[in-house]
Amino acid sequence: MNGPCIGDVLQELVFSHHGTIEELIDKYFADDYVHRFNGTVHTRAEFAAMAKAARAQIVKGTVTTLEEFCAGDCYAERHLLDVTSTDGSTERTEVYVIGRYSDDGRFARINEAAVRLSSS
Repeated sequence: MNGPCIGDVLQELVFSHHGTIEELIDKYFADDYVHRFNGTVHTRAEFAAMAKAARAQIVKGTVTTLEEFCAGDCYAERHLLDVTSTDGSTERTEVYVIGRYSDDGRFARINEAAVRLSSS
């Protein structure tokens, strides 16, 4: 199955302002999507709210994919996230993602763990 790459999705969802959060959530995430971040489970609506808040707080960001693997409906990826916030602070985070695609090719589930590497 060829579904979206999370780096491209994050770039469009958080760092770009081409399209609303709602349009992009519908495009990339299944209706019953579940997001787990560092052990905390979020519904699709809660994830959308998190994306909206991140978009409002970040003025610039990049995603650098380090490794990516797809097999059937399974997905795994590791990336660096570099962001500059509205207050001028910067942060670099390494993110580990394991997920599954739904039958329609959108993400059905993502389990994410993140480690902050640096901040200023």
